[in-house]
Parts: sequence; structure tokens; C-alpha cells
Amino acid sequence: MKKILFPCLFLLCGTLFAQNYYEIPYVGKSSKLTKLTLEEENKFVKENSIKRIYEVPKLEEKDHYGFFTEEEDSVLWNHDIYAELMGCYREDIPDETGNFVLSVYRIMYDFKTTTNLNLNENDKTERKCLGQILYVPSNGKFIQYDKLIYFSDVRFKGLQSTIGVEANNYQFRICGENVFVFKTKLWITHSTHGLDEETMTYEMDRQSENLIFRMGINNLIDKTPVCEVKVDYPLIDSNNPFKYSIQNAFDGDPSTSYVEDSENDLFEINIDFKNYSSIHKNEIIDEIQLINGYASNKELYLLNNRINAIQYDWKNETTPILFHCKDNELTFQKISHFNSNPGWLWFEITAVYQGSKYSDTSLSELDIKFRKSGWLFGGN
Repeated sequence: MKKILFPCLFLLCGTLFAQNYYEIPYVGKSSKLTKLTLEEENKFVKENSIKRIYEVPKLEEKDHYGFFTEEEDSVLWNHDIYAELMGCYREDIPDETGNFVLSVYRIMYDFKTTTNLNLNENDKTERKCLGQILYVPSNGKFIQYDKLIYFSDVRFKGLQSTIGVEANNYQFRICGENVFVFKTKLWITHSTHGLDEETMTYEMDRQSENLIFRMGINNLIDKTPVCEVKVDYPLIDSNNPFKYSIQNAFDGDPSTSYVEDSENDLFEINIDFKNYSSIHKNEIIDEIQLINGYASNKELYLLNNRINAIQYDWKNETTPILFHCKDNELTFQKISHFNSNPGWLWFEITAVYQGSKYSDTSLSELDIKFRKSGWLFGGN
């Protein structure tokens, strides 16, 4: 059942997705994930100065939040951490023809204790918390690509009580000479306000943050921000929290899908180029194409909701244009009424074709065609 009726149940689901999906990082469906053998891991640790176990010291009488590699000495996040290396994974990423041409290494850490998360200083409670550092090869060396807290079960205490779960993921897609990186962050918080049962109120918040970057296949150090995508919160699978998130609509694989978890089974997508991309903010959009529904196969397509009507706009002063999607169409459909500069794009799903079993509304693919540079993700 998609809809969660009570905040406590919803929070429980959030905690479960953080803790059940604990050891293996999520990657794109087309990528191949392999855990390094002990021999390979020892070699990787030695060559790249990765510590197996370390504790972050205090510097200048102040808390030093985060953890770092011996090589770089750089802060990861705002946690005081005692971390243990859990394992190294190699993610092989294919190009558009299916050949594996890029490897990314995900180094997973188990954060044994966190002693500074707005908690009491003496609180030594062990929490489920997983971290990773991503490495990509460049000129025969490994460089630290990005750093993040992967999962955490965080409790804040003060005038109010808040408990939350956060999950971050990077997914890669190769299009010609470009590597696109989709950063997806999901988080859930649940706050309790009041001093007693009579005054107690509850507040829940679900948010997502989605950024798209681009790098050259031969220059993986310099990443260019392309756009930010704002969209309604996705359906959460407790064993795979990114299974239905928005990066699936840009991954070039129609068998994966963004699936909403809104109250009315409708959703909006806002794509901001103006504040992120120096390349596309002055371009002209000619058309957009999409694959409707959960297009992995015809059975899943019919079981779930499909998009019927979309309102779209690209300027505040324009009147939104209505587009009706064809049903029983599992290939690309094109929207051609643009011819405009894409400072931002706004889509609102206003009507759906009802699924035979589920009320989840799905979108498998979305791509944008620019007049000069062509399709953003390769097109069709």
C-alpha cells in the first residue's frame, strides 16, 4: 500500500529504509557492482591511503567534525566519527552500446559511534550510520570525487524533538563523450512539539534534492552543474531507497521509473537551468520527449497509473500549455510546442490513466532537445 496514514508508521518506514539497506550502495540498473576481494582491497587501501579504522581528533580545543583520508586531510561531514572500513566496491559503468568503459570505486565505512549530532555530549548511543567515499580513475591515479554521509538515523534534542533519516546517492550515465552524474538526496524528519500530551503536536517533512552534473569522459575531475530537478517525493522501497527516485527518468533505461508518493497521485517537476548551467541557460529548447508510465513491461505499465494530461510552462508570464499523453504507448512521445529559452521548465501532471492494481503514477524517461547542442541525454 503506497499511502502511509500515520506519522509514526511513515517514520518507521523511513528508519527501515535507512537500516535494511545497510551494506551495499545503490547503483544504476545497467551498472555492474563487484565487491573487491581481500587481496584487491588490501592493494587498493595501500595505493590510495585509505584508513581501515580511524578516529577524528579535536583540533585547537574545538570539535573536528567529519572524517578524512590520510591523503587529503579533508572534512567529510559534520559528525564526530569513529569509522571502520566495511569494504571496497567497484562499479563498472557501461556506455550507450553496453560496453563497460568507466569504473567508480565506492569505499564504504561503518560509523560506529556519533557523539555530536545535537545530542548530549555524554550520549554514546551506537547508531546505524553508513558512509562512502567515491573515487574515479584519472590519468592513472585515483582522486577523491565526492564525499557524503550515505545513511544516518539522526536524533536531535532541544526545545523540540526531531528524528530523521537521510540517504544520498550518486548514479552515473555515459552519453557519447560525456559522463552525467545524478546526485539524489532523500530525507525524512518527524518533529514533536509541546511539553505534554495535551499540547503535543506532530510535524512530518519529506524532501528530495536532485542535481545533475556533466564531465568529459577524459576529464573526470571537472564536473559542470547542468541543472537542479525539483519533484514530489518518490515512493520508497525499504531495501532500495532509490529504486523509484527521479534519476530513473534520466538514466536512459525505460525499465526503471520515477514513481511518485503524493497524496493525490499527481506530481510536478521543475527543472532549473538558469542557476546551474552556463551551457544551457542561453540555449533554445525545441522539444521534449518522454516515456510514459512504468515501461519495464506491458504488465507493470497497466498495473500502475500512467500520465494522461500534462501542463507545462517555461516562463512565469505564459499560459501553461496542455499536452495529452497517449496510453498503451511504451516508447517515446514528443512535446514540440517550445521554441524558447529554458531558464527553467515546469511540468504539472493534472490527470492520469488509472492503474488496474496500484495508484502509483510513473514516468520512465524524460529528455530535452536544445537547438544547438541537441538532446541533453542522447535523444532517440
